[in-house]
Amino acid sequence: MDKLKAAPTNPKDELPFSISISGTVLSGEDNQPLPGVNITEKGTTNGTVTDVDGSFSMNVEGENSLLVFSFIGFEQQEVRVGNQNRISITLKPDLGQLSEVVVVGYGTLKRSDLTGSLTSIADKDLQLGVNSSLDQMMQGRAPGVQVIQASSAPGGGVAVRIRGGNSISGGNEPLYVIDGFPVYNSGNEVNPGGGQFNEFRVAPNPLASINPNDIESIEILKDASATAIYGSRGANGVVLISTKRGKSGKGEVSLDVYHGVQTVDRKIEVLDASGFMSWANESAAVQNRVPPGENVGSWPFSQEEILNPEFNTNWQNEIFRSAPVSNYQLGFNGGNDNMVYAISANYFSQDGVIKNSGFERYSLRVNLDGKVNNWLKIGNSLTLTRSTNNQIFDGGSGNANASAVHASLNYLPILPVFNPQTGLYSQRADANRAGFSPFDRRNPVQLINETTDITTTDRVLGNIFADATLSNGLTYRILLGIDSESRRRNFYFSNNLDPLNRASNTSIGTVNAFTWLNTHQLNYEKEVGKHRLNITGVYEIQRRIVDRTFMGRSQFDNNVTQFYSIQAGNDIPNVSSGRNEWSLASYMVRTNYVFNDKYLMTITGRADGSSKFGADNRWAFFPSLALAWRASEEQFIQDLNVFSDLKLRGSLGQIGNQEIGSYNSLPNFSLQKYTFGGVPVNAYSMTRLANPGLRWETTSQVDLGTDMGFFRDRVTVSLDLYYKKTTDLLMNFEIPIESGFGSVLGNIGSVEKGPFLI
Repeated sequence: MDKLKAAPTNPKDELPFSISISGTVLSGEDNQPLPGVNITEKGTTNGTVTDVDGSFSMNVEGENSLLVFSFIGFEQQEVRVGNQNRISITLKPDLGQLSEVVVVGYGTLKRSDLTGSLTSIADKDLQLGVNSSLDQMMQGRAPGVQVIQASSAPGGGVAVRIRGGNSISGGNEPLYVIDGFPVYNSGNEVNPGGGQFNEFRVAPNPLASINPNDIESIEILKDASATAIYGSRGANGVVLISTKRGKSGKGEVSLDVYHGVQTVDRKIEVLDASGFMSWANESAAVQNRVPPGENVGSWPFSQEEILNPEFNTNWQNEIFRSAPVSNYQLGFNGGNDNMVYAISANYFSQDGVIKNSGFERYSLRVNLDGKVNNWLKIGNSLTLTRSTNNQIFDGGSGNANASAVHASLNYLPILPVFNPQTGLYSQRADANRAGFSPFDRRNPVQLINETTDITTTDRVLGNIFADATLSNGLTYRILLGIDSESRRRNFYFSNNLDPLNRASNTSIGTVNAFTWLNTHQLNYEKEVGKHRLNITGVYEIQRRIVDRTFMGRSQFDNNVTQFYSIQAGNDIPNVSSGRNEWSLASYMVRTNYVFNDKYLMTITGRADGSSKFGADNRWAFFPSLALAWRASEEQFIQDLNVFSDLKLRGSLGQIGNQEIGSYNSLPNFSLQKYTFGGVPVNAYSMTRLANPGLRWETTSQVDLGTDMGFFRDRVTVSLDLYYKKTTDLLMNFEIPIESGFGSVLGNIGSVEKGPFLI
């Protein structure tokens, strides 16, 4: 990885060094010299390190120079040179994670004040490896979090499970909150229709449209105490995403570039042409499929054919390739006391290991924070992306509808890519002979070369906010945000060089999803003696509308116009459209109380009202309670000289799951077309009964945990023992047939998990 930073532009950087400084650096733990301490002159590249005796000497520009002392495990310290020629300082130990501020949803807390189960992934860990989407960044980096690659295609679907799934019929994905904006990652909701072959296509990953290089930190909320602040959407866990923001100081320009190559690590062993023909002969002998007048040994393939096959095609070699991956990130960061900025532009390209597949993304991010006056701050978070996903058919039901990968494992090795006599793609019939008829598969190379399947996504995700200090300890925040996502899938399957001259077909599917969010938040902080209190109140409303259209036709006269001239098809067009919308209103109160930095308590309550549920159960309340004891603050624990941190915590609470679809509580009517009096007419028939009592799936969870730190928190260990039970599962249950229906969707059943230790 290459990283460039703009050189300082301060004119005084060009001045010669004029003052010589020396000194020593001691440890605040034992008052002993500290070797290896980094000392730099702020704003320049001038620096040195302390020797084995903790001593240093260097030249600086002048009396206004500022020296920065830094060393792992100790707090950074800055000292103005002034009229000093010798500077000796003592560095204080850094308590590490204990003083770290983490995002907890609708605010921040010191890590030492946490009472729930939370895992943080820092920026330095996020940048390891090549990640096309932010959910892939969590893989292997957080206990209790399972990241499943539903599709290995670039930009393909990813399933994330935090402490396992809870629902059978509803969604199991966690809620993602990106800079305060809640996003549910449902690939199917924004998956445009189209395709062919009775395909089962894994939906492209919606989160792949977010540039992972822009992420500063990820916090994963796992227990009921941590996730109850999101109430009806917290049952599957919550992932808090914070993007990089500007820092006051001299402007910096950075450029990150990386290139790599991906290959298939191991191909599946299959029969070559000789082995396949020998197997066919053995199969014929077992099944006694012998042509009249011939013996078993000469049928269906001769020994000459087996020893010297005319063609020996490994179809995996024909469809796989070495695939490059590239990333370019240009960033600008800086500002002053009144305004800071973080701006980045990114280009990411990843070719698939299957030929003619790949993913490409352009993104722009602009984060601004400004100080209007002493009591008002404003800011924004804005991300613009365009991504293009070129997919190869990777689903299917097998047999003639198999995907290219499936077909490459089953297509005949005795056939070439093209029939040498016809010049067309080979087909299974080319291998037919007396007593031998191979199973039906499409030519894998034909599936790759003649399929065009491109999904283009444009996304705008952003918000503006204002923070006002109303009085001492009382602040108010208002946030307005939008998430606008537009997807278009262009699909075309050509009949070029098709031996059966099957009809070419095309389809165009579009999805336009728009979500708006309005959050009002009050926060009160008070510290009196050994008591610290933090109260947060939230009112929030969110609305989402999803529109989709579809057009499909086949029987084209040529393969030139493809989906650009869909009207050129000669069959009856297939046209459809639809809309889905929902709204959510919420009230939330959270209280954090700390006594003497030892005893901690968090009480949370959230009420959610969702349009997705029946009229009788639109609102639900989700409470939680958490207690913690920082045992490391007790003298008898400190006397052990073992732990740098030791916390015991417990929590219980209820959280919900509203991901059940928008209209399941209402009756469903389907369009029926028939002819009446020789005239085609439309009619509507009820296909599902209403259930106004439909309510939330509710997950109750108990968690007991401990957090331990050793060697000034250089080594940390967290253990959690949890149990959770989901009730009111949404499932179809049978009803008397006299109703005219066999079943209706309702709340029945439960799922239990635990106790588990992670």
